[in-house]
Amino acid sequence: VSAVIQDAVKHVNHKHQRQQLYEILHKYNKIFDTSTPTIAKTTIPHTIRTADNPPVNSRPYRGSEQQQ
Repeated sequence: VSAVIQDAVKHVNHKHQRQQLYEILHKYNKIFDTSTPTIAKTTIPHTIRTADNPPVNSRPYRGSEQQQ
């Protein structure tokens, strides 16, 4: 489990933040299924009510790192 968590937090550049995230994930590691990769599946139909507004739909576009 530790190796999986280490791999999951390696993208965090700041060492202190990476360590904090690792500790939190390690503390609650029992809620994560790391045995096999899975894809969430649900059989419950659902809707998102947007009143009279259509759903937001826009193409992705590039932006600077500051804009992100």
